[in-house]
Amino acid sequence: MRSIRLSGLIVDAKRMKPIKSAKIVSSDGSVIGYSNENGYFNITFDYHSKGAIIFDYEIIKDGYERVFQKERWGDINRNLNNTIFFELSNEISKAEPFSVISINNTSNYTEIDKIFENEVKPEFNFNEKIKEFKKSNNGSIFKFGEHFFLVNDSGRIKLDSDADLISIDENEIVKAADLDSKIKRK
Repeated sequence: MRSIRLSGLIVDAKRMKPIKSAKIVSSDGSVIGYSNENGYFNITFDYHSKGAIIFDYEIIKDGYERVFQKERWGDINRNLNNTIFFELSNEISKAEPFSVISINNTSNYTEIDKIFENEVKPEFNFNEKIKEFKKSNNGSIFKFGEHFFLVNDSGRIKLDSDADLISIDENEIVKAADLDSKIKRK
């Protein structure tokens, strides 16, 4: 038997504010936890099967779309303590929901909130800026602060500078700063 502890925050995907009283429901339909007024939750359950750790659960809150989460972890022979952040989509705003797992060994609210503020939220804001960039033009070079990124519809690559050299179909090499004048992102 292995003990699994999941701690984290449940927030509104648009406003990034805590969601109180969201239910965490196991695959058998039983409620295994709730988020508090800070959106924080801390649940522990025993996992009795041998081999890889596989479990499913849902996050449910009236006025928000349900989030169904499937966890497929390796054959880990120890107790686990992971942090997970859920951003739920309000039925009106239709913001894109997502979840982020942070592998660490804390279940302390203050430390989890710090991870959210310093890592998860900035990454979310960065991703929102990239989405805006993709909608507003068909360029491939995105500048965020002092950093440059080569962006396509499936991902991004951080560049050292806008002077980095990029090969176009192995036929032409151009500086990143000149790439958008040569090609367009579809």
